[in-house]
Amino acid sequence: MLVDYKFMTDLAEVKKVVIFLHGFGADGQDLISLAEFYAKELPNTAFYSPTAPSSTPFGMGYQWFSDNNWTFRDKDGIEKAKNILEEYINSIVEKHNIEHKDVAVVSFSQGTMTSLYSLPRFENKLAGLVAYSGLMMWQEELEEGNYNKFPVIFYHGINDEVVPYEGSVQAEQELEKLGFNDTTVELEEGLEHGISLQGIQKTTKFLKRILLTD
Repeated sequence: MLVDYKFMTDLAEVKKVVIFLHGFGADGQDLISLAEFYAKELPNTAFYSPTAPSSTPFGMGYQWFSDNNWTFRDKDGIEKAKNILEEYINSIVEKHNIEHKDVAVVSFSQGTMTSLYSLPRFENKLAGLVAYSGLMMWQEELEEGNYNKFPVIFYHGINDEVVPYEGSVQAEQELEKLGFNDTTVELEEGLEHGISLQGIQKTTKFLKRILLTD
């Protein structure tokens, strides 16, 4: 089971869950601070931020799958990460006695790559995905009707030199081709490889819509 960080201050009852997936070389602590912002608008919501299952080859931080000489083309690794995440999310759903539709994912960089691969292939569909600063891989494997379709908001800095913003633009286009009908891309001028207050504000509105609107 993944080691995680939690934010559940004074919750009498958990009705919704947000799970953060960090980027390459970080750990679960990296994104859990975002919960303080999101929690203001998401009542009865628990926040979890697991640490990826393996350490990086540099001995600093963790990875969801191998960077594979900076190509990040590690099919076996990302498939293993998908299976680990699915088991982890299933355990949280069971723990809080909620449904998978009550769970959203917020991901960054390699966490977004992992999310875009994993969520369509899960057995159960989640509420949706906030995809910061990432890209999509192996989408050609998805067959019409044989995967989950869910709302996605992409948020990316135009000045990102680590993962160029075109990654989000192309991923959104690929999802549209696959029949996803609730996707959008938000690009921020001047933002590099990171998450801004403006991004948090815009994605908060998205999370409220997918989690709190019946």
